Amino acid sequence: MSTIRNNQNTTNILLTSLGVITYIGFCLLLSSCMPPPYYIPPEEATQTHTYTIKIRDVDSNPIENALIHYTLKDLAHTDYERLVKDTTVITSSTGEVYISMNATADPQFIYSRFFSSSLDFKVSKDGYYSQTGNLNVYEEKYSESETITMIRPKDYLESTFSISNEEQLLQERILSFIDIILLQSLISDCVLKTRSVGLCDFKEKSYLTFNFNSANTYNSLKLNKYDIGKTLFDEVIRKILTPLNDQLGDLELFFGYDLTVIGHTKDFSKEFASSQDVEYRFLIPSEIVKKYKQKDISGQEVLDASIILMDDERIQLKLQ
Repeated sequence: MSTIRNNQNTTNILLTSLGVITYIGFCLLLSSCMPPPYYIPPEEATQTHTYTIKIRDVDSNPIENALIHYTLKDLAHTDYERLVKDTTVITSSTGEVYISMNATADPQFIYSRFFSSSLDFKVSKDGYYSQTGNLNVYEEKYSESETITMIRPKDYLESTFSISNEEQLLQERILSFIDIILLQSLISDCVLKTRSVGLCDFKEKSYLTFNFNSANTYNSLKLNKYDIGKTLFDEVIRKILTPLNDQLGDLELFFGYDLTVIGHTKDFSKEFASSQDVEYRFLIPSEIVKKYKQKDISGQEVLDASIILMDDERIQLKLQ
């Protein structure tokens, strides 16, 4: 009897195992015939990305025939970046170029659609300073655009800058100075404002003016306005005194230099705090600049011999 029961148990186990195997086989067959949930069909595995670059001058007029060399890449692939195009195009009469590509989804992720691309570009035109930039399209974005303002050296001069015989020489020297500070990146954390270079009178003396805008915002919890003024003197004014003297120091058309820097400060502890502009104006006699360049005086002596205005109020700055 025990032998019969053992045979029956064995038979039941075999039948149960066979049923499980049959069920698993049926599921595998079914899954092979149907796409997985959220599977991306090949026709939906691409996405059109478009880029627009607009080239303008300082007066917002379109610039025709500017050269734009660009590199276009498909970035969605986890193992590599796919180079789509590396070429040069020329702007039309509207000063614009349009670039498009078909971005592809990463084949390793068939359950999600992730598309990403990038455009690196350099804009150039004879007589203008070159510009570079980068644009990205990713996730739910399908397009991106940017307007580039191209600047000529003379765009930094005031529009009312008159050109007499003497001022013709002055203009040439000014443009040489601008080339030096821009091309050598002497003030990388500061921008020279366009239409800001000219001549002005202060207390019956003539000064050559330059206006700069700082790219940094300083923490008001660590630096007060006087500290910021000292920092901008070190980071901006000191760096341009030598090229100023080298290019313009032998001219007798003005008494000194009127150098204005716009600084920015805010309370970093407040998440939505807005920055406040502070204007620092350094009126420095050209003879003092020459002595500083020749290492006859210190930076503190330059400040002591200058007129310093903070938001149009005269102040003194002590470096130490």
